[in-house]
Amino acid sequence: MSHSDTAPAPPARPVTVPGSWSVHIGRAAMVTGLVGLCGLIVLVSFAAWLVLRDSRVDLRPDDFVPRAGATSGGISLLEGAVDVTAEACGPVASSCTSAVGTDDLVLMHFATKDAAARAARRLGPEAYRSDWLVARFVGDDVPAEQRLWATEALDGAWQSEVD
Repeated sequence: MSHSDTAPAPPARPVTVPGSWSVHIGRAAMVTGLVGLCGLIVLVSFAAWLVLRDSRVDLRPDDFVPRAGATSGGISLLEGAVDVTAEACGPVASSCTSAVGTDDLVLMHFATKDAAARAARRLGPEAYRSDWLVARFVGDDVPAEQRLWATEALDGAWQSEVD
């Protein structure tokens, strides 16, 4: 058989080798995709934090002190309250972060709900816990109605945007 009897060889296919532009475009697309994915993860994480976060953690004892000239808000037992953090946040109330008080009521804030629960147990029946806050009623001369109103104010309070 002669060389001429055979079918001609098919033309060789050109091998495409990515050029420098296609490599850069591929890398840019990959980087853009990764940046977008990271942005999505951050956005979803932030949204979950907003939904799952308990805003009551930001409530502080002085949020419950009636403001001068205000017609509502605050706990009347705390009218004229002063900062008593140094006295109230002692050995009985470890991890107490702040406190205000009057002759009738001392309101303390704790770093964790567990610390507040431990402090309320140590303080006994004169204490009332609402999440991170512990109210300690001082003396027996605080009427039951005012105690109830104060505990309802603590339990019903929610932190919103700060003025």
